[in-house]
Amino acid sequence: MSKEIEMARQHQYSVEATKEADKVTKEVNKKILVEYNSNNSGGDWWLSDRDWFKLEKAGWVVEWRNNAHKPIASNASKEFNDIKEALIEFEKITGQEVTAQGCNCCGPPHNFSWEENGQEYRESGAGLFKYMFDRTCSHREALECINKKGD
Repeated sequence: MSKEIEMARQHQYSVEATKEADKVTKEVNKKILVEYNSNNSGGDWWLSDRDWFKLEKAGWVVEWRNNAHKPIASNASKEFNDIKEALIEFEKITGQEVTAQGCNCCGPPHNFSWEENGQEYRESGAGLFKYMFDRTCSHREALECINKKGD
């Protein structure tokens, strides 16, 4: 009887360890949903239909809506490991700078929002520098970082 009890205990420990490992794995592999919203800044949309199609091809879910003349897109979303990964991918696909300031009256053309660890974030323009360069920096510092990468 004691051997059976010992085997049952071992099995229970194994089940509990597996559940704990699964919990840790889910936490480590937890993705965040990053949402992009385009802003008509300076009297024009900054992304072309071609850019939107390229985002879709890369797995972004693009929201198209009907306009009087043709369908247009202004929102997209995709899951990422972190916001930096999303911003880098967006720039690579579209050729746009996520930190662009846009015009004084309309504001930045690229807006990103996400939730991480129970906190909601909404950033655009210069507010994204800290996510691109792992710290808050000025435009000058960001340009220096970019130039160093190009060397």
